[in-house]
Amino acid sequence: HGARAVRLSRRPSGGCACSRSSRERGGIPTDTQALTLVPDARRPYGSIMRIESSVTSVSSIPSEAITGLAKAPFEAGFTQAHPPQITRVAAAGLVAAPLVAVVARCLATPWLEEPADYLAEVARQPTRSDVGALLMLVSALLFIPAVETLAGLATRRRRTARVGRWLFVAGAVGLAAIAAMGLVAGQMVRLDDREAMPDLWDRIIGAGPMQFFPMLILAGAAGSVAIGVGLYRADRVPRPAAVLVGIGGAATMLTAAGPVRAAVVAASAIALVAFTWVAVTARRPHDI
Repeated sequence: HGARAVRLSRRPSGGCACSRSSRERGGIPTDTQALTLVPDARRPYGSIMRIESSVTSVSSIPSEAITGLAKAPFEAGFTQAHPPQITRVAAAGLVAAPLVAVVARCLATPWLEEPADYLAEVARQPTRSDVGALLMLVSALLFIPAVETLAGLATRRRRTARVGRWLFVAGAVGLAAIAAMGLVAGQMVRLDDREAMPDLWDRIIGAGPMQFFPMLILAGAAGSVAIGVGLYRADRVPRPAAVLVGIGGAATMLTAAGPVRAAVVAASAIALVAFTWVAVTARRPHDI
């Protein structure tokens, strides 16, 4: 074993071969001791200093990158990927809400500006209009757990997601109110005195409490944008999907009443694409 020199500032003790030297540093005498550790004859290996250390390295790669035989240990259960971010029920809820909305808007009669024209359109196919309005009510209820799932994914922007969630829930209440009015219109056209129905419909829509529901719709649109921003910054889902969530949700809110059927259906279709994209991504084991 080679000898190792160690510089110490204290006086030597027994058992060490030492040499002392005194010199002047700036006029101040100092003692410097140079200690040399020499092998101890009484020990078979002499004087030994052992330094132990360990390093743990953790790497993360996408599960899709492993294919072929290398993926066998993961499929056999010896190793595991990170679990999905949402459950199957939550993923199904994300898809169901906009999907039901698309079907509902294909069947329901969009609101027209003139009450007589709207009621005449409902009277042509009242059963179809009722089914569409009922499905709109169901979709409004399904949007509430769906937005809870979206807000849960925006973990890095909890405050933004929390505000967006409550605004979106308020918008869902507005959607339910519009669906309920569609059911009311379906019953009005079945009455005998149809000539008086347009005036009655106009008075119902123009009543003071009814003016509160458009404000809920606007709040829901703002909440959808906030949810999209939270998802975008959280980086838990693809950012294009987060952008589509904000756009699709806001468009679904703003076009709830109509009047153009194509625009109403297209808005819900955008939301369906966005929510499905998020559901598929969040269900996929993202890292290993």
